[in-house]
Amino acid sequence: MDEPFNATKLSLEVLNQNAARKNLGGVIFVSILMVIGLIGNVHILYVYAFKFKSSNIRTFILWLGTIDLLVCLVGMPFIIYDLTHPLLFFATNVCKALRYFDYIMSFSSASTLILISIERYRKICVPLGRQLTLRMSKIACVCVLLFAICVSWPALVLYGHTTVETENRNITGVQCYTDDRYKMTPYQTYFNIFLVGLISLMLVVMIILYLLMGRTLFEHLRFRARFKRRFRSKRYFCKTDSISNGSPVQSISHLVEENITSKFCMKIYAHILFPQETNLILPDCFCLLFQDILRCNEHDLFKYLTRKKKRHQFQYITQLK
Repeated sequence: MDEPFNATKLSLEVLNQNAARKNLGGVIFVSILMVIGLIGNVHILYVYAFKFKSSNIRTFILWLGTIDLLVCLVGMPFIIYDLTHPLLFFATNVCKALRYFDYIMSFSSASTLILISIERYRKICVPLGRQLTLRMSKIACVCVLLFAICVSWPALVLYGHTTVETENRNITGVQCYTDDRYKMTPYQTYFNIFLVGLISLMLVVMIILYLLMGRTLFEHLRFRARFKRRFRSKRYFCKTDSISNGSPVQSISHLVEENITSKFCMKIYAHILFPQETNLILPDCFCLLFQDILRCNEHDLFKYLTRKKKRHQFQYITQLK
């Protein structure tokens, strides 16, 4: 009895080798990606872990690099094994676990990119609004992982032992794909539609956010170019005054210019110190654009932004108009 079984096994191995040759290009491609990914992600993790200070972007990049490194260490070797064993994947539980792992990592990576785009959008388009804190960014990474675990659970059920017919009608192979129990059901189709819809939604959100950022940056660049052309030959300066209680306030009461009045400059400076008190719309990179004109120290500017007596200072500045 052992001879027919051995012959069948030998024939299945031969058929598997023939089928694996067709996947040789995919194996080479995934192997190259795995090597590049390992080198790149290890380098990124080292640089951001030891060369950068703590920040939201650093947290997101480290999280994304860890996910991609796990994909290179676990996910891609699984894909290579699957491609080289198209008829001999008998480990059903391993198949389920690794498919589930791949989906979790994919959704975690995509969701982290959304977090990065939101962080950049807040910094560029809403610089004076509430920003993500370091603690919030870490919580967001954990939420991303939980979200990926929740939306990927169908993969744990749908994938498994799949019977594959071969050239020899008397021999069948086993593949890691949709389980035989769900082949004739619409569940796999529903899951695929859900995946396409979710990924498309994420892509649309990212495109919209980056378009808004691009528009804001374009407006800043256009404003800066127009400002430089208009005031290239002008000279400005500001002095430091003191209010009655002795707290220093940067004022622009001695602005020298033909067409721009001191009242306008007071509004500009009041907007920097008290953005909630004024309705003057200015770019968020105001300090950088006007640094050569206002001659203001950026450190002193942020020092005033953190003072508690903003309203009193604002009233003082408005009296100078």
